[in-house]
Amino acid sequence: LRWPAGDLEALAYAWPDAAREALLEQGFSEERREPEPDSRPTALRRLASELYQPTSDPLPPEQCEGLRIVRAASREDEADVALAQARAWRRGEPAPGERARRWSDVLIVVPDTARYRPSLTRAARELGVPLKVHGKVPLRCSPLVQGALAFLRAAACFELPPLLVAAACPGFGLAPDEADRLRRAARRQGLPATGCPELWPRLASQLEGPAGAFVEQAHRLGHALSDALREERDRAEQEAYEREGPAGLLRARPTTRSGARLIRQALEELLRPTALSLLGARPNLDAIQHASDEAAARRELLELLADLERLGAPLPDQAYAEAPEAPWEERESRPGTPSVIGPSESLVNRIEEEVRSARYEPADRRAEALNVVSVREARAWEAEVVLILGLVEREFPAPASEDAFLPEATRRALARMRPVA
Repeated sequence: LRWPAGDLEALAYAWPDAAREALLEQGFSEERREPEPDSRPTALRRLASELYQPTSDPLPPEQCEGLRIVRAASREDEADVALAQARAWRRGEPAPGERARRWSDVLIVVPDTARYRPSLTRAARELGVPLKVHGKVPLRCSPLVQGALAFLRAAACFELPPLLVAAACPGFGLAPDEADRLRRAARRQGLPATGCPELWPRLASQLEGPAGAFVEQAHRLGHALSDALREERDRAEQEAYEREGPAGLLRARPTTRSGARLIRQALEELLRPTALSLLGARPNLDAIQHASDEAAARRELLELLADLERLGAPLPDQAYAEAPEAPWEERESRPGTPSVIGPSESLVNRIEEEVRSARYEPADRRAEALNVVSVREARAWEAEVVLILGLVEREFPAPASEDAFLPEATRRALARMRPVA
């Protein structure tokens, strides 16, 4: 189309039915072009246009070049079949004149990388396929973060079971022999499960070594959290009293600022990234990948704590709401009263809630690996072989909506609404 030099304001008021005539009157020239030939195999064109139509007939075998549909009994079976086919293609001989086949020439497209990651990872480990899943992972799935959260709950509530869980957590806690020493010592002492902080120093002094230092770190962090939140609460109560009088005392709450700062500083010392020198002279690729994942999870957790420190969100104080006449020292978690939640435990609950909704991107810089991407990301990829998993009729791909701007559920809800006179 060649644009004229005149005024085109009249085009804005042209009716849709007369759009073509209005363009021609303004000086546009009409040119009809023949559609470019589709280079895709017949089966691929049929898949894109008629696969889920009720009148689709199966293609004859001679027209099924470039496409193969395989039925799977479950997601686990689907992952096994897909990776077995990818491995068979990778081991096959290339055609004359073609370059050697690589793992990166295969692309797997899935509806949701989070749901398919466990199945594909398990199948890749069993079949010996280097797999690289693109997409974020829930932060709570990291063993390093699980150990850190258990350590925080043990420190905030002086609970022994989460301390033993944190000690046995790989990448965060103690060596297996030291974790076993801690477990046996706690059993010999007959320590209660919760609410006895005065017994922890005795346990630490009897253990000594790394296990004793681990118990002492949790004990110090618990007392530091309690003191910091108490000071912040006293300061908030004083400011509320000066601003609103006695009524403001009931609304004064400690925030996440001081507690998150203490926890972040403590975890920066405990969650030290794995040094490459500790992986050996010739480290295994799996060990390097595991260390990279731990470093990414550590960075995301510390950034989350920094955000809580910066925001300073108020903490719910259930103990104060249930018994406002009790002094501050008695509003901490006490043994035998699990319904009473002190500010330290409220802070840990808030951190666990934030971790459940957080995700992080694992660090995987391998170039020679089989890539797994979501449907949205697949638009930017090219590959010799593409395996699409999760094909379910009228679910994935979803049927086309009649309204291009509103989701189908929203359109139906609006259709049911009646206008108000």
